Amino acid sequence: MFFRNFKQKRKRKRLAFMLSKLDMSLEEVLEKSSLAYGHWQGEDGYRIFLRGRHNEYFDVVYSYSKFDAEFRIVEYFYSE
Repeated sequence: MFFRNFKQKRKRKRLAFMLSKLDMSLEEVLEKSSLAYGHWQGEDGYRIFLRGRHNEYFDVVYSYSKFDAEFRIVEYFYSE
């Protein structure tokens, strides 16, 4: 439990760092990114796909929260 909370705190700090470097809000990055996410039907998790191509998955994030999917999209957008 402790280790999972530590990882989440570290991810939140990293997310804040990336957003500050991009000088954008989370909503702006999610809107401008070429990636989008949706809930994975039948399993717990979220799928990340190319915007407009729901059948072509970019990544699958197995998590109960959409935070991890949003983090992955911001991470990808930041690396571009």
